[in-house]
Amino acid sequence: MNHTRLRYLMSLALMISLAINFLSADARALKEKHNTFRDSRAANREAQQRMDESRVDELQSELDFLNTHSYIQRIDGSLLVRYNVEVE
Repeated sequence: MNHTRLRYLMSLALMISLAINFLSADARALKEKHNTFRDSRAANREAQQRMDESRVDELQSELDFLNTHSYIQRIDGSLLVRYNVEVE
């Protein structure tokens, strides 16, 4: 092989090596972004689930309040009738 061809092949091998290193760095960066995105999606799902559970708890509390209020009104009414109390 002549000297010029050998130099060309060596520079070509160097460029290929640099391209592989560059692509590997890009692949690692892309993998990191993917992992970050995946983790943030999981965190968002968990936060949404906690919000949904909180809303259900809030609605259950409102329902319990209304049921208790209704129960108290029934008790008050029955006690008033029992003791013949008239409310104006």
